[in-house]
Amino acid sequence: MKKFIVLVSAVLALWGGTAVCAQQLTLVDLNVRSFQTKIHGTSHQAISENLDEYVKLFKAENPDILTINELETGTSRMGRENMTELATHMNMFAYYIMSYSLDIGYYGNAILSKYPIINSGSTPLKYVHVNGEGSYVLNGSPYVEEYGADRRSVGFADILVPDGKGGSTVIRICCTHLDHVISGTGKKRQVTEEVEFCSLANPPYPTILAGDLNAGYNDTCLSPYYDAGEYIYGHVLDHAFGFPKGKWELIDSKTISPYNEAGDELTDHDAIKVVVKLK
Repeated sequence: MKKFIVLVSAVLALWGGTAVCAQQLTLVDLNVRSFQTKIHGTSHQAISENLDEYVKLFKAENPDILTINELETGTSRMGRENMTELATHMNMFAYYIMSYSLDIGYYGNAILSKYPIINSGSTPLKYVHVNGEGSYVLNGSPYVEEYGADRRSVGFADILVPDGKGGSTVIRICCTHLDHVISGTGKKRQVTEEVEFCSLANPPYPTILAGDLNAGYNDTCLSPYYDAGEYIYGHVLDHAFGFPKGKWELIDSKTISPYNEAGDELTDHDAIKVVVKLK
Protein backbone atom coordinates (compact mmCIF):
# COMPACT_ATOMS: atom_id res chain seq x y z
CA MET A 1 0.00 0.00 0.00
CA LYS A 2 1.30 3.42 -0.94
CA LYS A 3 1.62 5.93 1.89
CA PHE A 4 3.71 9.03 2.22
CA ILE A 5 5.03 11.73 4.55
CA VAL A 6 5.33 15.40 3.68
CA LEU A 7 8.12 17.27 5.45
CA VAL A 8 7.59 21.02 5.20
CA SER A 9 10.90 22.87 5.45
CA ALA A 10 9.38 25.92 7.10
CA VAL A 11 8.68 23.78 10.17
CA LEU A 12 12.37 23.64 10.99
CA ALA A 13 12.25 27.23 12.16
CA LEU A 14 9.36 26.33 14.48
CA TRP A 15 11.36 23.46 15.97
CA GLY A 16 14.07 25.83 17.11
CA GLY A 17 11.89 28.72 18.14
CA THR A 18 8.63 27.39 19.58
CA ALA A 19 8.39 27.31 23.36
CA VAL A 20 5.57 24.76 23.59
CA CYS A 21 6.19 22.21 26.31
CA ALA A 22 5.69 18.56 25.44
CA GLN A 23 3.58 18.12 28.56
CA GLN A 24 0.84 20.34 27.05
CA LEU A 25 -0.37 19.90 23.48
CA THR A 26 -3.29 21.16 21.41
CA LEU A 27 -5.00 18.72 19.03
CA VAL A 28 -7.78 19.55 16.57
CA ASP A 29 -9.73 16.83 14.77
CA LEU A 30 -12.09 17.36 11.82
CA ASN A 31 -13.80 15.30 9.14
CA VAL A 32 -13.34 17.64 6.14
CA ARG A 33 -15.71 15.64 3.90
CA SER A 34 -13.34 15.80 0.92
CA PHE A 35 -13.48 19.62 1.06
CA GLN A 36 -17.01 19.59 -0.34
CA THR A 37 -18.44 22.84 0.98
CA LYS A 38 -22.00 22.49 2.22
CA ILE A 39 -23.89 25.66 1.27
CA HIS A 40 -25.86 27.03 4.24
CA GLY A 41 -29.60 26.47 4.06
CA THR A 42 -29.54 24.21 0.99
CA SER A 43 -28.45 20.72 0.02
CA HIS A 44 -26.10 22.04 -2.67
CA GLN A 45 -22.51 20.86 -2.44
CA ALA A 46 -19.50 22.24 -4.27
CA ILE A 47 -15.82 21.30 -4.27
CA SER A 48 -13.88 24.03 -2.50
CA GLU A 49 -11.82 26.00 -5.01
CA ASN A 50 -9.02 26.43 -2.46
CA LEU A 51 -8.26 25.55 1.13
CA ASP A 52 -8.03 29.11 2.47
CA GLU A 53 -11.20 28.91 4.58
CA TYR A 54 -10.14 25.61 6.12
CA VAL A 55 -6.66 26.95 6.81
CA LYS A 56 -8.19 30.01 8.48
CA LEU A 57 -10.38 27.76 10.63
CA PHE A 58 -7.42 25.65 11.72
CA LYS A 59 -4.97 28.50 12.28
CA ALA A 60 -7.44 30.26 14.58
CA GLU A 61 -7.06 27.31 16.98
CA ASN A 62 -3.23 27.18 16.78
CA PRO A 63 -3.00 23.36 16.91
CA ASP A 64 0.17 21.40 17.52
CA ILE A 65 -1.51 18.39 15.94
CA LEU A 66 -4.26 18.06 13.31
CA THR A 67 -6.07 14.79 12.62
CA ILE A 68 -8.08 14.86 9.41
CA ASN A 69 -10.72 12.43 8.09
CA GLU A 70 -12.18 12.04 4.59
CA LEU A 71 -9.11 13.62 3.02
CA GLU A 72 -9.38 13.07 -0.72
CA THR A 73 -6.15 14.05 -2.41
CA GLY A 74 -4.77 14.05 -5.94
CA THR A 75 -8.03 12.91 -7.56
CA SER A 76 -9.24 14.20 -10.92
CA ARG A 77 -12.18 16.09 -9.44
CA MET A 78 -9.96 17.77 -6.85
CA GLY A 79 -7.36 18.81 -9.39
CA ARG A 80 -4.71 19.20 -6.71
CA GLU A 81 -2.79 17.35 -4.01
CA ASN A 82 -4.76 18.49 -0.97
CA MET A 83 -2.57 17.05 1.79
CA THR A 84 0.60 18.75 0.60
CA GLU A 85 -1.25 22.02 0.04
CA LEU A 86 -2.80 21.93 3.51
CA ALA A 87 0.51 21.01 5.17
CA THR A 88 2.31 23.82 3.33
CA HIS A 89 -0.28 26.43 4.33
CA MET A 90 -0.15 25.23 7.95
CA ASN A 91 3.68 24.96 8.06
CA MET A 92 3.33 21.40 9.33
CA PHE A 93 4.77 17.97 8.75
CA ALA A 94 2.17 15.54 7.43
CA TYR A 95 1.58 11.80 7.12
CA TYR A 96 -1.11 10.41 4.84
CA ILE A 97 -3.08 7.28 5.77
CA MET A 98 -4.50 5.78 2.59
CA SER A 99 -7.76 3.86 2.77
CA TYR A 100 -7.92 3.18 -0.97
CA SER A 101 -6.96 4.52 -4.40
CA LEU A 102 -9.58 6.75 -6.03
CA ASP A 103 -9.20 7.25 -9.80
CA ILE A 104 -5.78 8.96 -10.08
CA GLY A 105 -5.55 9.86 -6.40
CA TYR A 106 -6.30 8.59 -2.91
CA TYR A 107 -8.91 8.69 -0.15
CA GLY A 108 -8.11 8.41 3.56
CA ASN A 109 -6.96 10.29 6.64
CA ALA A 110 -3.99 12.41 7.67
CA ILE A 111 -1.96 13.47 10.69
CA LEU A 112 -0.34 16.92 10.60
CA SER A 113 2.18 18.07 13.19
CA LYS A 114 4.19 21.18 14.05
CA TYR A 115 6.96 18.83 15.11
CA PRO A 116 8.98 16.19 13.25
CA ILE A 117 7.44 12.81 12.52
CA ILE A 118 10.15 10.25 13.26
CA ASN A 119 8.19 7.06 12.59
CA SER A 120 4.82 6.14 11.11
CA GLY A 121 2.67 3.28 9.99
CA SER A 122 -0.77 2.50 8.63
CA THR A 123 -2.95 -0.43 7.64
CA PRO A 124 -6.30 -0.99 5.95
CA LEU A 125 -8.93 -2.56 8.19
CA LYS A 126 -10.26 -5.98 7.23
CA TYR A 127 -12.60 -5.63 4.29
CA VAL A 128 -14.56 -7.97 2.03
CA HIS A 129 -16.49 -6.59 -0.95
CA VAL A 130 -19.36 -8.24 -2.77
CA ASN A 131 -17.44 -7.80 -6.05
CA GLY A 132 -14.24 -9.31 -4.69
CA GLU A 133 -10.66 -8.13 -4.14
CA GLY A 134 -9.83 -4.75 -5.62
CA SER A 135 -13.28 -3.24 -5.01
CA TYR A 136 -13.25 -0.79 -2.11
CA VAL A 137 -16.41 1.33 -2.42
CA LEU A 138 -20.19 0.87 -2.55
CA ASN A 139 -20.29 -2.54 -0.91
CA GLY A 140 -23.50 -4.55 -0.92
CA SER A 141 -25.22 -7.53 0.65
CA PRO A 142 -24.17 -9.82 2.23
CA TYR A 143 -20.95 -8.02 3.25
CA VAL A 144 -21.93 -4.40 3.87
CA GLU A 145 -23.11 -4.91 7.47
CA GLU A 146 -20.07 -6.94 8.50
CA TYR A 147 -17.38 -4.98 6.63
CA GLY A 148 -18.93 -1.62 5.79
CA ALA A 149 -19.69 0.47 2.73
CA ASP A 150 -16.05 1.14 1.84
CA ARG A 151 -12.61 0.21 3.10
CA ARG A 152 -11.30 2.09 6.13
CA SER A 153 -7.86 2.43 7.68
CA VAL A 154 -5.90 3.43 10.76
CA GLY A 155 -2.47 4.98 11.05
CA PHE A 156 -0.06 6.45 13.56
CA ALA A 157 2.73 9.02 13.64
CA ASP A 158 5.41 9.07 16.32
CA ILE A 159 6.25 12.72 16.89
CA LEU A 160 9.34 14.25 18.48
CA VAL A 161 8.20 17.18 20.62
CA PRO A 162 10.24 19.55 22.81
CA ASP A 163 10.05 18.91 26.54
CA GLY A 164 10.50 22.54 27.59
CA LYS A 165 13.81 21.71 29.25
CA GLY A 166 16.07 21.78 26.23
CA GLY A 167 15.39 18.17 25.36
CA SER A 168 12.65 16.22 23.61
CA THR A 169 10.21 13.38 24.06
CA VAL A 170 8.13 11.19 21.75
CA ILE A 171 4.36 10.86 21.61
CA ARG A 172 2.21 8.73 19.30
CA ILE A 173 -0.82 10.15 17.47
CA CYS A 174 -3.29 7.75 15.84
CA CYS A 175 -6.01 8.69 13.38
CA THR A 176 -8.93 6.67 12.05
CA HIS A 177 -12.35 6.90 10.43
CA LEU A 178 -14.70 4.03 11.23
CA ASP A 179 -17.45 2.98 8.84
CA HIS A 180 -20.88 4.59 9.09
CA VAL A 181 -23.14 1.68 8.06
CA ILE A 182 -21.25 -1.28 9.49
CA SER A 183 -22.91 -3.29 12.25
CA GLY A 184 -21.91 -2.87 15.89
CA THR A 185 -20.17 -6.24 15.76
CA GLY A 186 -18.22 -5.24 12.68
CA LYS A 187 -17.26 -1.89 14.16
CA LYS A 188 -16.04 -3.52 17.37
CA ARG A 189 -13.85 -5.78 15.22
CA GLN A 190 -12.43 -2.68 13.50
CA VAL A 191 -11.67 -1.10 16.88
CA THR A 192 -9.98 -4.30 18.08
CA GLU A 193 -7.81 -4.32 14.94
CA GLU A 194 -6.77 -0.74 15.68
CA VAL A 195 -5.89 -1.47 19.29
CA GLU A 196 -3.60 -4.25 18.10
CA PHE A 197 -1.99 -2.43 15.16
CA CYS A 198 -1.29 0.80 17.09
CA SER A 199 -0.20 -1.08 20.26
CA LEU A 200 -2.79 0.84 22.29
CA ALA A 201 -2.91 -1.75 25.10
CA ASN A 202 0.83 -1.29 25.70
CA PRO A 203 1.92 1.78 23.72
CA PRO A 204 5.62 2.51 23.27
CA TYR A 205 4.88 6.20 23.89
CA PRO A 206 2.04 8.23 25.40
CA THR A 207 -0.65 7.98 22.73
CA ILE A 208 -3.78 9.79 21.56
CA LEU A 209 -6.22 8.34 19.04
CA ALA A 210 -8.65 10.75 17.37
CA GLY A 211 -11.05 10.63 14.48
CA ASP A 212 -14.57 10.19 13.19
CA LEU A 213 -15.65 7.02 14.94
CA ASN A 214 -19.27 7.10 13.72
CA ALA A 215 -20.41 6.11 17.21
CA GLY A 216 -21.43 7.73 20.46
CA TYR A 217 -18.80 7.89 23.17
CA ASN A 218 -20.57 5.23 25.24
CA ASP A 219 -21.38 2.81 22.41
CA THR A 220 -20.34 -0.72 23.35
CA CYS A 221 -18.52 -1.16 20.02
CA LEU A 222 -15.85 1.22 21.37
CA SER A 223 -15.18 -0.91 24.45
CA PRO A 224 -11.71 -2.07 23.25
CA TYR A 225 -10.58 1.58 23.42
CA TYR A 226 -11.86 1.85 26.99
CA ASP A 227 -10.22 -1.45 27.96
CA ALA A 228 -6.83 -0.15 26.77
CA GLY A 229 -7.14 3.55 27.65
CA GLU A 230 -9.60 6.26 28.60
CA TYR A 231 -11.88 8.80 27.03
CA ILE A 232 -10.60 12.36 26.62
CA TYR A 233 -13.32 14.32 24.80
CA GLY A 234 -15.66 14.23 21.85
CA HIS A 235 -18.78 15.49 20.14
CA VAL A 236 -21.51 13.30 18.59
CA LEU A 237 -19.38 11.04 16.34
CA ASP A 238 -15.87 12.51 16.64
CA HIS A 239 -13.79 11.56 19.67
CA ALA A 240 -10.34 11.42 21.24
CA PHE A 241 -8.96 8.69 23.52
CA GLY A 242 -5.73 8.59 25.53
CA PHE A 243 -3.41 5.65 26.19
CA PRO A 244 -2.32 4.20 28.52
CA LYS A 245 -4.82 4.85 31.29
CA GLY A 246 -3.95 7.77 33.55
CA LYS A 247 -1.32 9.27 31.23
CA TRP A 248 -3.17 12.33 29.87
CA GLU A 249 -4.88 15.17 31.70
CA LEU A 250 -7.50 17.22 29.87
CA ILE A 251 -6.76 20.94 30.33
CA ASP A 252 -9.34 22.40 27.96
CA SER A 253 -11.75 21.28 25.26
CA LYS A 254 -14.36 22.67 22.90
CA THR A 255 -16.42 21.99 19.80
CA ILE A 256 -15.83 24.19 16.75
CA SER A 257 -18.61 24.88 14.24
CA PRO A 258 -16.97 24.92 10.79
CA TYR A 259 -18.69 27.90 9.14
CA ASN A 260 -17.08 30.52 6.94
CA GLU A 261 -17.78 34.25 7.10
CA ALA A 262 -20.64 33.90 4.58
CA GLY A 263 -22.38 31.37 6.83
CA ASP A 264 -21.65 28.35 4.63
CA GLU A 265 -20.86 25.03 6.30
CA LEU A 266 -17.39 23.86 5.36
CA THR A 267 -18.27 20.29 6.28
CA ASP A 268 -21.05 18.25 7.90
CA HIS A 269 -19.08 17.61 11.11
CA ASP A 270 -18.03 19.90 13.95
CA ALA A 271 -14.36 19.94 14.82
CA ILE A 272 -13.18 18.99 18.29
CA LYS A 273 -10.28 20.65 20.07
CA VAL A 274 -8.46 19.34 23.13
CA VAL A 275 -5.61 20.77 25.13
CA VAL A 276 -3.95 17.93 27.01
CA LYS A 277 -1.07 17.54 29.41
CA LEU A 278 1.10 14.57 30.20
CA LYS A 279 0.75 13.57 33.85
